[in-house]
Amino acid sequence: MKKWIQAAIKRPGRIRRLAERLGLIKPGGKLTTTAINAIIRRAQEKGDRSLLSAANLAKRFVAGDLAARRK
Repeated sequence: MKKWIQAAIKRPGRIRRLAERLGLIKPGGKLTTTAINAIIRRAQEKGDRSLLSAANLAKRFVAGDLAARRK
């Protein structure tokens, strides 16, 4: 599948909106790994597997192996 990332992202902007709502980033600000880690901890505490998967994918985009491929 050529465009697998489009299929992997179910709700675009979900992590950013949650981070803004929780006050982890400013509206329109850059999503950081610190903010994503806080969301991951929250998802683990609540047992929200969907949010956990989305946050882990976002972390890969921001800091992981997929960030290097974008350049």
